[in-house]
Amino acid sequence: MLSGDLEAMGCHIAGWVNPLVSDQRETDRLIDASDLVWIPENLDGGFADISRVIRKSRHVSLGFPVSDFIDEAQCLLDLAREARVQIQAGYSERHLPVYRSIRSYLDHPQHIQIIHQPGLLSSANPEREAVLAVFADLDLAIGLVGSTVKKVRPHATWYGGSLLSQIDARIEFFNGLVINLIINTDEAPPTRQFFVRQHNGVILLDLLNNTSRFTRYIRHDERWHREEATLWPPDPSGDTKEDTLPERIAANQCLRLIHSLQQGQEVHSGLEESFQALRLTRQIEKALYC
Repeated sequence: MLSGDLEAMGCHIAGWVNPLVSDQRETDRLIDASDLVWIPENLDGGFADISRVIRKSRHVSLGFPVSDFIDEAQCLLDLAREARVQIQAGYSERHLPVYRSIRSYLDHPQHIQIIHQPGLLSSANPEREAVLAVFADLDLAIGLVGSTVKKVRPHATWYGGSLLSQIDARIEFFNGLVINLIINTDEAPPTRQFFVRQHNGVILLDLLNNTSRFTRYIRHDERWHREEATLWPPDPSGDTKEDTLPERIAANQCLRLIHSLQQGQEVHSGLEESFQALRLTRQIEKALYC
């Protein structure tokens, strides 16, 4: 899937390797022959591999989770600054067309409400599944904020003291924006919606239905008028299922970094934002066990 898109951009794939089963010298030779290295999400041992790539001054596109530890995350930040390379991080969902469709309509958001009902969680480790949902949602939301965190107020609700029912979190930022995150683990129909409220209306991002729309409020003739605009899909009759394929989402992530490098632009999704989501997730996770 990457090959055709890369050729159109004047690039090519130098090769691929699984560092968990390949000789380290083979991995190093491939890194040396590349300008950019893509490390997908959920790669075991990812921190050591990412560090080796950055130390060789190569650009990196990587998915999350990279590390569960804040000290390792800070180490990657320091290495990237020292090597002066572009590091693209975060869940690859940041590169969904439906997510990117709302960015140009953001105008100093004031409030983001996230409603996430994953549906029935597995009985093996529902708390872990809920925490991963928190991480993914916060990573997407922080990509829309443009500020650092001022205060976090997490809360967890349980049935019978042992069955997780709901996670609530209120996150305040220094620019005045507030995020309200609600993850409901009951057996309710799956939902994953972001409501972004700002001075001129409300943007709705629906990740499960792959749609987004903007409800705009305009003052005219001493009355308020409401206008509805569909942001995604651009053609309601078109098929956008391919945009939600995991392979296409992952490919788009890597292609976005290459495009930014070719245009001399800063990477859209940086380490600082994603590690801010990691820190917030750890704070919220503590509320599960208080």
